[in-house]
Amino acid sequence: MSPWIAEMLRLRLCHLILAPLLLSGCSEDTSEQIKGALEERLREQLSERKAAPPPPPRISETTLPQLLANKLGLYGECIGATEPRVRAAQEGVAALFDGKGALRPAPPALTVIADAFLEKCVKADREGPLLQPPQPRLEAAQAAYTQALQGHHALLLELRELVIASPPPADRADRAVTLRDQLGAALLRWQEARDHLGAAIDEAQGEIDQATLAQIEARSGRGLEHACRTLVIRARPLVRCISAEGDPSACESSFFELEQSHGELHAQLAAAQAAGGATYFWLDTFMLSADDLYASARDFMKQVRGGAATSAGRTKVLDEFADLLHDSAKLNFGIKSPPPAP
Repeated sequence: MSPWIAEMLRLRLCHLILAPLLLSGCSEDTSEQIKGALEERLREQLSERKAAPPPPPRISETTLPQLLANKLGLYGECIGATEPRVRAAQEGVAALFDGKGALRPAPPALTVIADAFLEKCVKADREGPLLQPPQPRLEAAQAAYTQALQGHHALLLELRELVIASPPPADRADRAVTLRDQLGAALLRWQEARDHLGAAIDEAQGEIDQATLAQIEARSGRGLEHACRTLVIRARPLVRCISAEGDPSACESSFFELEQSHGELHAQLAAAQAAGGATYFWLDTFMLSADDLYASARDFMKQVRGGAATSAGRTKVLDEFADLLHDSAKLNFGIKSPPPAP
């Protein structure tokens, strides 16, 4: 580049950057100042880029259901591990007192929730927000549940220590009644937090179910794979209804949905077998679980209609659903059974 062209470029740069600020001409010293200022600004921009957190990874529609399921698993384990144990502990609290509400002279031992179960909720609260995709409502509900659970547990520990103290303090009976009342209030806070977390889990599970069925339908239509997933999805409302407090006769519509899905599953299986399609080594186990769940739900609803529903019948439905969920985790239509030996 000729010296004349270089000088013209220097003057043009000086004019564009410093014209609004300087009244005098642009000297060699000014040109160096411009260069230094530009270099400093570039360094600042690089520092800002390094300091800024990286954008979250893009989540494709194909991976969203699995990511949501992984995240939801943490919260489901928390509730599954702690809900029945909170209720059992509260029954233990009631057993400490007689019919008049006074502490028994020789109160039975009070069983509290083991740390291993509490840790599942602490883990969900800690690790859930780190997993994609973000679920603000679900994460906030889990945090509130964990806090309510820990508050209830702390009072349980205090009451247990009071009951087993030897020698017992003189005011043990009065303090026990106070702790019992505090536990009652803590239980209400836990129940409210549990309801909110349950609703958030149901909402997230709904997103998973819709996305999963949409992917299956786009990939292979409404065939056997679609029918398998549909039965699991349709079973959830029935299980929630049966496990909830209240009249189980309200579960008739949910049972009808399960019954329809069970019939469709067998129809799709028969059609696939007639067409001579691929076979799957895990399918027999899944079908057995599906049949067992349907049979237990049918028997329980018969009990309900006859006004003789039993807790054993209810428990049977819940246990069969747990087995179905376990077997549904093995659903993988990309893995076919090997051909039979010649």
